[in-house]
Formats: sequence, C-alpha cells, structure tokens
Amino acid sequence: MIKLSFFILITIFIFYGLYAKPLRKQRIRRNAYRNESRLWPKAVVPYTIDSNYSKHERNVIEKAMKDIQSISCIRFKKHSTEKAFVEIVKDKGCRAVVGYIGRRSKLTLGNGCIWVARVLHELLHVLGFFHEHTRPDRDDFVTIFDDNIKEASINNFRKMSESKVTTFGLPYDFKSVLHYHDREFAVDRTKKTIEPKVSVGKVIIGKADELSKMDILKLNKLYHCPKRKYFEFEDEGSGQTELEDNFIVVSM
Repeated sequence: MIKLSFFILITIFIFYGLYAKPLRKQRIRRNAYRNESRLWPKAVVPYTIDSNYSKHERNVIEKAMKDIQSISCIRFKKHSTEKAFVEIVKDKGCRAVVGYIGRRSKLTLGNGCIWVARVLHELLHVLGFFHEHTRPDRDDFVTIFDDNIKEASINNFRKMSESKVTTFGLPYDFKSVLHYHDREFAVDRTKKTIEPKVSVGKVIIGKADELSKMDILKLNKLYHCPKRKYFEFEDEGSGQTELEDNFIVVSM
C-alpha cells in the first residue's frame, strides 16, 4: 500500500513537472491575435500623420492616442528611423492593418472618420484587436443577419476562430468601442444587421464614445501592462475586411 501511494505521488509530480504551467506565465488573449509577434514591441507605436489633415483633425487623432496612453502602458511616439511604424493617411474610408507587421502599416482615416471614438476603434485594430462582434463565442450573444449586410462588408462580420483569437474568458462587451451598431452596413436600413440575444438594458450597441471598462482591461492584459487603478473593475462582469500581403486589413 505504501509503495502504491509512493508511486502515485511520484507520477503526479512528474505530470505537473512536464505539463503544468505556472499561472502567472500563462498568456491569455481576448479577440486579438494570439501570436505575440503581432504585438508592438515594448508597447511602443511609432507613427506619422498626413500633412493633409487640418489642425483640428490632428488634435482629434492625438486626443485618441492620449486617451489610450492614459489608461495603459501603450506609448505612441513620432516616427524617426524605425522600420515598423503606422502611417496615418487622409484617404477614403476608415481602414487599419490589425497588429504589428514588422514594417510600415497604413491607417486610413478619411472624411467621416475623424472623431475620437472612431479613431480609438481604429487604433485598437492597430494594436491587435478585432471587432467584438466577431469573437469566437459571439453566437451566444448576438444574431448576425448576413442577408442584410452589404456584400463588400460581410467579412467584417465573420466569426473569428479560436485558433486565431480567444476572449480572455471575459464577458461579451456590448459597450465596446469595437462593437458595430445594429444597422451597420445594412442593405435595408429599416432592418438590423446585428441583434442582441440577451438583454442589454439601456445600452445602445455600437454607439460608444469612449473606451469601455472591458476595452481598457483587455488592452492592459494583452500588453501585460503593470496593474494600476484601472484594474479595480477586473471582475466586472464602406467597410470590408480583406487579406493584404498576408496581413488582415479591417475597414471601420
């Protein structure tokens, strides 16, 4: 009996030694890239801003950057000699490459895109985040009406696979700045493209004017930012997507 117990104990130690990982070293992700090579090194994002923007437009873009810096360890810095940086250009539509790609990536903010919430939305794409309504478990929370979505925009509603992204094990966030409103890219504007399956109270989805608490938490977790005051709520419960040089580009 003693020999059997000893054998079981040794087996348990071997199992944990081979397969168990310390909790503090486990890397968990939300609806963002799993691969850490797609995160900006040292959480620093070099950027340039198109000279065609007005002073007011530049101020809006920089205000969104400051909002992100104020609640995380992310830092935006003006580009100098870095090979990888974000080129913010004034062109048609709102488009961003998702995550770090090791070279210049383009963030397009055209007319109709220069307001803080929209810029925050696009900057989160730059940092590696996909739309909230495309997370792997979205079907438990929303219904997507594919037949009422403009053909050019359908990929912006496609559910992401768990092999590419996860959810941090955190609740679905109807308040996220990355969530579309219920008639986004609708063929027939009298009908919805997204409908919640659960009660959202007074929340109007897709109308966030700032980062939600969950956006802030997930951003800090993704980039392993040191814990600060913003972790006090940790337990609270023309667009198209296309492949461009093997990198995902998301519009709006």
